[in-house]
Amino acid sequence: MIASYRTADGAFCREYETAQDASLTVSVACRDGDGWQRQFASDMTGRDGYVPASGDIAALDEWLSRTGAGDPLAPEDEAAALAE
Repeated sequence: MIASYRTADGAFCREYETAQDASLTVSVACRDGDGWQRQFASDMTGRDGYVPASGDIAALDEWLSRTGAGDPLAPEDEAAALAE
């Protein structure tokens, strides 16, 4: 897990990374009544398996902006949201 956010409509979302072989994917899943639903995913792997430190953060930033996600939640706010 990288960070947690609240979107403009109040959804609780978490950004996370998964790695398999030489591939790295950054995803965002939001919790709804049916559990967690992935809302965003971006392959951060460059050519030849190279993963740049900054990756393709423009796509993630655009998704966060489009959904009205605020700043990442503080640890205590994240814990409260997880307990809901």
